[in-house]
Amino acid sequence: MRVALLHPPAAPASGEPRPPDRSLLPELALPAHESDLRRDLELDVILDAMAQRDPVLREIAHHGLLTGLRTVDAIRYRQHVLADCLRNPTVLREFYAVTAESIRAERRAVVGRTNRSPEGVVRTAAGVLDQFVATLRRLRALAADHGAAFRSDGLRDLMTELTTGLDESYLDTVTDHLQRLRFRDGVLASARLGEGNRGTGYVVHDPLSRRRPWLPRLGAARRAAAFEVANYDEVGLRELAKLRGDALRDVAATLATATEHILGFLQSLRAELGFYVGCVNLSDALRRVGTPTCLPDPVQPNGSVVCTARGLRDIAVALQPDTLAVGNDLDADGRQLVVVTGANSGGKSTFLRSYGAAVLMMHAGMFVAADSFTCDVFDGVVTHFPREEDTSMQHGKLDEELRRMSDVVATLGRHDVVLCNESFATTDEREGAQLGSDIVRALCDAGHQVVLVTHLYSLARDLLADGPPALSLRAERDAAGVRTYRLVPGQPQPTSHGDDIYARVFSS
Repeated sequence: MRVALLHPPAAPASGEPRPPDRSLLPELALPAHESDLRRDLELDVILDAMAQRDPVLREIAHHGLLTGLRTVDAIRYRQHVLADCLRNPTVLREFYAVTAESIRAERRAVVGRTNRSPEGVVRTAAGVLDQFVATLRRLRALAADHGAAFRSDGLRDLMTELTTGLDESYLDTVTDHLQRLRFRDGVLASARLGEGNRGTGYVVHDPLSRRRPWLPRLGAARRAAAFEVANYDEVGLRELAKLRGDALRDVAATLATATEHILGFLQSLRAELGFYVGCVNLSDALRRVGTPTCLPDPVQPNGSVVCTARGLRDIAVALQPDTLAVGNDLDADGRQLVVVTGANSGGKSTFLRSYGAAVLMMHAGMFVAADSFTCDVFDGVVTHFPREEDTSMQHGKLDEELRRMSDVVATLGRHDVVLCNESFATTDEREGAQLGSDIVRALCDAGHQVVLVTHLYSLARDLLADGPPALSLRAERDAAGVRTYRLVPGQPQPTSHGDDIYARVFSS
């Protein structure tokens, strides 16, 4: 069986083999700059809310958020599954709990097992498969009871797989085979003599008592040729164990393969269900603090940037105790550059984080913290935020900034979002403006969208006067110097109003 909750199932041409599963498992490669994304956008707050202290969910959420999708159809497919999960959170969590417990039971069964002989493998694998069959029965029962509640293609297909692919007669047959594989009546096998009079071509049979229960009553069993090995005959016992192992070798390999197959299915199911459990956990956390969410509207790029938001909020701020996240609007359709200036501590960096997190969440097929959100499907998101000074004194601040910008450029695709927070502010304004202007123009010319937060008035003025199509936003400040934490359209000003902060701190 296949799990297709995170990706639409591929439809190969007639006669072609089905492609391998593209499940969201921890082996998926993370972006090279994932640590910068987590740090700069404060993604750990989102991941912690998704995980709710479950380390497995944390790892799944980590990979799910940072290994996004790249087509509108794939994003919408995942959104439809997510909408189903948000409507049926209790059922989702029950499916996840059954699957996760089965995997934990398998680990308990195999940990510490040192007997890797064929007989030992058969014994362990048969026990694990017994547990897996019980799990499949529970999953089938859940699907039969709740399958009609789901509307998305992904979950409806899974319910169909569980109810029709795992009918009772099939599961009863598997259970019967597993009971036989416990060999309570001993191992009955046949073989041919091979080279050196060694056994070859071993075949394991049902016990005679099972195939012909009338045979012992006729006395045939007493006439069969037989021999016994005495308990004190160590050499004979070793040879008998070797014969038994040779007979069970193929059985052990088949059982091990079956165990790995079902375990792989359950691991894929846990990972894909776990991603949606994390989304539901995050939705619950945001609902408790009154932060609205919406499923975004992804747009396939067509040469002109699409970027519109209403009430966009920073989740890292929203989930802080006793803090109200302020929503911001963004109208940047056709604008490859967004320049954000204005008062210090006015919400500029918060807006940058909210936009970056929203783009990542949209690509992951998640909801975003906004009233509405529409934007291009990008190749990726990269950040260039301030860093602490190099304590080894091997590189100056500006050199460090330029080296990191070079690393950022090396990771870019054809159409990325580049988030710059106070870049090139470590040198004087004239040099910073020249460097920043050249780099931002080059990035936009290459097809990327740049969102630049800066207090360098010359840089902002030059880019807006003679640069790529741009939107200018300014952090709002009322007449009394109070920050509203809203960004409004407006031209940059030659002051960041640092005197407001000075007055507030030293006048009290």
